[in-house]
Amino acid sequence: MFVRTKHVSGHDYVQLVESRWEDGRSRQRVVATLGRLDQLHEVEVRHHRRRYLLRTPLAGAAEKVLQAVGVAIPPPVREQDAPDARTSRRTR
Repeated sequence: MFVRTKHVSGHDYVQLVESRWEDGRSRQRVVATLGRLDQLHEVEVRHHRRRYLLRTPLAGAAEKVLQAVGVAIPPPVREQDAPDARTSRRTR
């Protein structure tokens, strides 16, 4: 399975797609449409020399579908990286 975007009626949609061979040809089946791409957002926030990524929740059953097929979903809030010891020291 893989994730793709598809342009339909002026909007880009994120889809979970399954590929398989049928009658000697590759066939694709949309397992789930996860939502409109323009409605999925992730933003970076800096607070006390730390960076965090915040994302919008997945719509409808998208989270359950991705979990069912074994796709790891990042948490809605996650720290991007540990603070660098050189930047956290005071300079005299």
